[in-house]
Amino acid sequence: MGRQKSKRRHPTPCVEVPSLNDFWQGQIRSLGRRVFFVDTGGILKTLEADEAFTEFFDSLVGDQLITSTYVLSEVVRRIIKADHPNRFVGPAGERHSDLAVYVLTQWLETHNVKILCPPEEVFNAAKAMFAENRSIGCDLVDVLSYVIVKGFQQSRIVSSDAHFRKLGLACFPTIFS
Repeated sequence: MGRQKSKRRHPTPCVEVPSLNDFWQGQIRSLGRRVFFVDTGGILKTLEADEAFTEFFDSLVGDQLITSTYVLSEVVRRIIKADHPNRFVGPAGERHSDLAVYVLTQWLETHNVKILCPPEEVFNAAKAMFAENRSIGCDLVDVLSYVIVKGFQQSRIVSSDAHFRKLGLACFPTIFS
């Protein structure tokens, strides 16, 4: 009689998780130092036909626009669940789900926006900061956006949300500063 192999699984070797600093340095090497984070309000303002935001996006030269998967999820949710049916409209009259698809495909491509999928360590840093700064009025996506901006060693964001100024960021376009 031959020996049967054990069906027990052997533990997989631990994979070393890079530090947050290593993550940010890798992102900076990949995307460069001239990144400009676009928050939810920055995207939605272009769909409300806000001339200042449209002109701002058209005027950018040399900056890499970035956003996060969390921001895009929030953008899609706000478009789909808009309180007024004509609040957000695409260039060809897209609304609701069609507009959400337009943003996720054409809008991002037109503006050459790179999408960052924050790892768990970045999310954990945002959770901790959210708990410490809950009196400012930011939601978790806003705090996560702030953590990303600071991770890229930046101090500017494309947004109309005033609470980013309370966190020490410069909001663009500057007409809202």
